[in-house]
Amino acid sequence: NLTGLATRTLFNNRLEQSILQAERNNVSFSIINIDLDKFKSVNDVYGHSIGDELLLQVAERIRNCVRKSDTVCRYGGDEFLILVVGVVKIEGVSILAKKILKAIEQPFYLMDKKISISCSMGIASFPNDAKTKEQLLDAADKAMYQAKQNGKAQVVVYQAMLA
Repeated sequence: NLTGLATRTLFNNRLEQSILQAERNNVSFSIINIDLDKFKSVNDVYGHSIGDELLLQVAERIRNCVRKSDTVCRYGGDEFLILVVGVVKIEGVSILAKKILKAIEQPFYLMDKKISISCSMGIASFPNDAKTKEQLLDAADKAMYQAKQNGKAQVVVYQAMLA
């Protein structure tokens, strides 16, 4: 409710529908898992009201980067998911993710405070990386954690991890 983004239930429903449509039409789609870097320290230093305002502004920046046909969800805490349909090549999804990365890296001005954060992202595609909803979410999550392990503030594509 805070961010005005799709709920987890709606996201999961759209993800399941996208899998059915992709299987029927022999097409692919991707999801992007976004986790904010250093968000906990923002809450610890400035309080939850600033943390909530930061989440609201992050959601708006993400929304401004994606197409209206994409589904953006606050999946929990400081984690966001994006369902990207209709993009055939993973390079297009990577370009979108890097655009979001740059948008989130711009300073936020909240209650007379300048706050800078970054995010780590993982991308996974159906059917190349996974055959079920759970596998796809897990693949995007693993790629996001790889981005964090690699030093944060970057995008990792799941299939690149398989090499």
